[in-house]
Amino acid sequence: MPNPELSLTNSLGSAITLVQAPNREETFQPSRDFSGFSIAFRMALYTSKLLCKGTQKGFTMDNSIMTLRLLIMSYSLADDQLASEEENMLWADTVDTEVQDQVLGFLDSERKILCDISNEANNWRDDAPNSPEAVVAHSLVKSLLEASGGTSPAAFYAARALNSVISALVTAHGWKNLGGDEWLSSLDILKPSTPNMFAAVSILSGLQEFLANSKLVANLCNRLVSDVTGVSVNGENTLKILILLNATLVIFEPSNLPVAQNRVVFAVKHITSWMSEDRSLPPSLAAEACRSLQLLFPFIKDVYGPYWEISIKFCINQWKIKCADENVNERLAAYNASLRLITSLRGLKDPNEDLSEALTDLAKSISDGLLELLKVPRTKESSSWLAFQNRLLRQAAGIPTNHITDFAVVYPLVASDSFLVQSAAFQILSRAIPVTQGQISINVVLEKKGARPLSYL
Repeated sequence: MPNPELSLTNSLGSAITLVQAPNREETFQPSRDFSGFSIAFRMALYTSKLLCKGTQKGFTMDNSIMTLRLLIMSYSLADDQLASEEENMLWADTVDTEVQDQVLGFLDSERKILCDISNEANNWRDDAPNSPEAVVAHSLVKSLLEASGGTSPAAFYAARALNSVISALVTAHGWKNLGGDEWLSSLDILKPSTPNMFAAVSILSGLQEFLANSKLVANLCNRLVSDVTGVSVNGENTLKILILLNATLVIFEPSNLPVAQNRVVFAVKHITSWMSEDRSLPPSLAAEACRSLQLLFPFIKDVYGPYWEISIKFCINQWKIKCADENVNERLAAYNASLRLITSLRGLKDPNEDLSEALTDLAKSISDGLLELLKVPRTKESSSWLAFQNRLLRQAAGIPTNHITDFAVVYPLVASDSFLVQSAAFQILSRAIPVTQGQISINVVLEKKGARPLSYL
């Protein structure tokens, strides 16, 4: 099963939360060679070197497609293991520099393999491609689309591979809007009730900015915004709709959504109705709700309403939720999405009075919440945690010193195992200590003169 913290770094984002474990998950220790490589990884390593040298003789078309599909899926698996710093998967560990070099070399070879697939595949979308390279690309995309159906880990990684291939193809040849919507429509997966969720998110993510002028995607966005207002917080498809909506919204400029403003307002009202203080949302749903609001709010920044204050309070409450060390990775997406939402709201230009007042009234609570986030236990310094901590550092380092009533909560953070948490604590104290020292000096002078001293922290 993929690690949930990878929702911050993988190409399909939070779609990773939809992966379901097999009914009977077998646990076994794979055989390893002297370098700690599993048999599967050693085969992928050998195959990548073989293909990078252009040695493909003896491969039938079917074998070529199967080999490429498995190899590109292996790249995603390797990238995830390296990003999450997990051990005993494709390889045992990367402590040995020679092992690390081989792993990094394997990941570097992905670019050449994808270039070889894409460079001459100009008409890869056509039903009858006119070159051997286009035939391979066309067949590979078709194979990955079929393999990404369902919710298994294998389906998820097939969709990741599909994302890589499509991104490489459009980078090499552009999207060519003429016929683009027809091709997307023929797939029959870009719809709210999609039968292939992973593939839908993969294509939206892989093409992204190329779809900004797509009528098909604009219609999909409209339908999803409308559908959100009809789902319940505990609905079976609620999380799926939000994930697909967010994958669609990110295609468009925040101020230029192809949706009527009143529809967006209704969607925002409905999403924030789930955020009452006495309700606890699952981490994955909380993360997607915050992400939806982050993408929708800029489009209605001039509209007054209680949802501004509700969303800010919800984010603060997310930061104060305690969890065991072994469950912290499951909450990382919610921590990160809520932090990004607050950052986005603070950065909106010319906000309406309701938002301005909410940010002012809740400024102290936001600071308290940021301090709570700094105390969240970190299991390791993986790519996901580093991305989150960098974002947190930028917000927490600017906490006003008058918002901290007891600096005893900050001092232990200087001894944190995380360098970024240490940096945030140091920056807070470097601003607070001179102020406190100044107050002490004033008090000493006042005491000598018999005046009442000023209170200080």
